[in-house]
Amino acid sequence: MLQNKFYTKLLQNKLEYLSRCKRWDWYDDNLINIYDVKDQKHVTLNSFETFVFHEADWYHTIEEIILFFASHYESPKYIPPFYQKKLIEAKTSLIYVFEAVKIKEKRSELDEGQV
Repeated sequence: MLQNKFYTKLLQNKLEYLSRCKRWDWYDDNLINIYDVKDQKHVTLNSFETFVFHEADWYHTIEEIILFFASHYESPKYIPPFYQKKLIEAKTSLIYVFEAVKIKEKRSELDEGQV
């Protein structure tokens, strides 16, 4: 199990699931736009936000998403501090700023409009 300040902060609600709740489309090969139907506008996500948003499939826990990201490194302690900060910011902005992702208590399938 991962045990440092970064993961303690990032893994708050670690056994809960993230679910997309906004429509999206590709902006380019690496980034996506999310659409706010109510305000009739879109926002282009950065690469960290795009990663977290795509993984917010309502099927994986927050912990599983972060462990998947960490698996690309020899050890979680080798993840650059810049990346750690960006993942925390991505999770926070997707939930609280863009309201594009919600935390759920149970695993489920995404609605057709969220895929």
